[in-house]
Amino acid sequence: MSKIGFIGASGLMGHGMAKNLLAKGHAMAITVHNNRERVADLLAAGAVEARSPAALAASCDIVFVCVTGSPQVESVVAGPEGLMAGAKRGLTIVDCSTSEPDSTTRLRERCAALGVALVDAPLARSPVEAEAGRLNVMVGADDEIFDRLAPVLRAFAENVIHVGGPGSGHIIKLLNNLAASFVLDARRNQKGLGSLEEQRLLTGGYTFRELEKLADTERDTESRGQEKGSKRQNGGVRGACRDEIAHRPVVEERTPKIETRRCTEPVEILRADRSIQAQPRSGLSLGRGTGVGRKREVDEVSGCEPRQDQRRG
Repeated sequence: MSKIGFIGASGLMGHGMAKNLLAKGHAMAITVHNNRERVADLLAAGAVEARSPAALAASCDIVFVCVTGSPQVESVVAGPEGLMAGAKRGLTIVDCSTSEPDSTTRLRERCAALGVALVDAPLARSPVEAEAGRLNVMVGADDEIFDRLAPVLRAFAENVIHVGGPGSGHIIKLLNNLAASFVLDARRNQKGLGSLEEQRLLTGGYTFRELEKLADTERDTESRGQEKGSKRQNGGVRGACRDEIAHRPVVEERTPKIETRRCTEPVEILRADRSIQAQPRSGLSLGRGTGVGRKREVDEVSGCEPRQDQRRG
């Protein structure tokens, strides 16, 4: 039986995954980030603490990574004391985080040069299912690697789905999140809600209200988890998730609030995230964003008629 390494075992999802891998008889080594209280039961059950990801890679056959996102994955894989620093040929790294496909591709190529396989295997469902060993896993990998990993993944997953070749898992995960955000937008805008049966058919078994409730809970739990060294109280984050039924992150809305005014006199455009080139014709409505940024006078680029007192003479 393969020796397993785990990075992120103190997290909401990672703890349940590591617990179930141990329960199925896998020898395990873990890294401990900040919250030792969260992994005390894993250490008591036989997990061994590794001093760094590099040390973990040197002693394990398969290493699971379950952290916040691509910046954290890049750090633990390619950082100075990362997995690549201690990896031996034949090591398999399984990234269960919600990572960016481009980042995954770059890391996979760097790992391949060392004889290391990087597999993307993001998750669906909630920490409740993680503790119960009933997660869904979307795996992007070659057939040979998938066949080898599937029995290990089933230690904590109810459904292990081979969605395609390397990189496919993270692409499908992001599409899943995008679809969930559309559903929640429809719910918030009160458009096209349909019956409860229609909602469940659209979302794979859940009502819009259930998805929205989980999204709010997940945002709360993520913000708590980012407080380094904070202690979780009994009935805290895990208790808040106890009654939830699905894991559906939401894409946050970043569109600035828009107010419309007539372009009959010089006004200012406040540039937000990207450069704005305003070229409306005279008399057209002009949306003005509320984001803070570099100012630009509209009458310099729009051709709008200046006020009488501004005419040159």
